[in-house]
Amino acid sequence: MLIVFSIVGVLLAFTAPSLLLIDSTGVNASGRELGDFLNLCRSEAISQRTVIRLGVVVESTKTEEKFRRYAAWKWDKKSRKFQQYSEWRSLSENVFFSEKLPRKAWVSSYAQKEPSAVRGDYILDANAKGFEQLSSESGEKRTLRFLEFSPSGRAQVMWGEERNLIVSISSGNFDIDETLNWVQFTVDTLTGRTRVYRP
Repeated sequence: MLIVFSIVGVLLAFTAPSLLLIDSTGVNASGRELGDFLNLCRSEAISQRTVIRLGVVVESTKTEEKFRRYAAWKWDKKSRKFQQYSEWRSLSENVFFSEKLPRKAWVSSYAQKEPSAVRGDYILDANAKGFEQLSSESGEKRTLRFLEFSPSGRAQVMWGEERNLIVSISSGNFDIDETLNWVQFTVDTLTGRTRVYRP
């Protein structure tokens, strides 16, 4: 029995770093894609001279969509409605939008150097305003929370008062206190420019 436990312990010691690397790779890939998408939404709002809304699914009948899928909507001046502007995108497997900023972000090295980085309106806050969208294929309803880029390039949420808008993604489950691997995006409301932070 001791020999078996010893072998299992040695195998776990070798595989644990690999599992962390897999999570880190997924977070890195999703972070790059989301960062690029935020910048694309801002540039499209400026070039199209309209409002572009980036929405994140927070409620859906399909559990695999919750806190993982996102897309962009464009304000249509003729119909005076937001129309879906991009295809649906999804974070990597086992990577989710955090329901709130991980507590460890508040004591991270970047927060110590730049305290304003972690101060702002969190766009996925439970009290944040959202909108509903019906699937054109199935007619199922999704609830999304969002941020918007204006034709001037500024960013906003309808309920926000802070200078920054914040969203983050993390690997693993929704247990925020245990989150070790995350990417934080801080969007300046005046310029619409996004800063990216890693632990």
